[in-house]
Amino acid sequence: FQPIQPRRKQLIPPKLPFFPSDTSSWVGDCMSGNPGRGMLRFWVQNCNGLKPHDTSNLHQTFTEIHDHNMHYFSFTEHNVNTSNATSVSKLHRVFKSRFPAGRMAVTNCPGFPSTATFQPGGVFSGFTSTLNSRFISVAIDPIGRWICHTFRGKVRDICIYSIYRVHNKTDDTSG
Repeated sequence: FQPIQPRRKQLIPPKLPFFPSDTSSWVGDCMSGNPGRGMLRFWVQNCNGLKPHDTSNLHQTFTEIHDHNMHYFSFTEHNVNTSNATSVSKLHRVFKSRFPAGRMAVTNCPGFPSTATFQPGGVFSGFTSTLNSRFISVAIDPIGRWICHTFRGKVRDICIYSIYRVHNKTDDTSG
């Protein structure tokens, strides 16, 4: 015998409205300016490619994260070759210009030539100074599929994983 459970209110609508991909306007719920005490805000996005050479676009992205009072962000599929020191330093420089006391980590599959700037996949994660006092460590997958930040909690530590894996050509052959 299983008692009938009360229906839970569905938080996500069954069908999301269509948003054209060429818009740069905010998509999602409107939020108050500042989160409540004890609340954290996360920004997770499959960005489908960051362009380190386009620093104005990166500045705009980090300004939106700042303006929406996000504490932790994660971009999957950033498509930046992490072996290319110039590209990574541009990401770091733009991030630090908006979040001077924040921390970031970027990873992608190893082995691409350092002269190339594009490389499919990757994870780029970071957090603002709000989480600095609770930060313990960062772990990065050696083959570039995930980043894990560990933070001290009130009762126990918390690990935040950002994960992405590029699949081969079609959805049917994804691994």
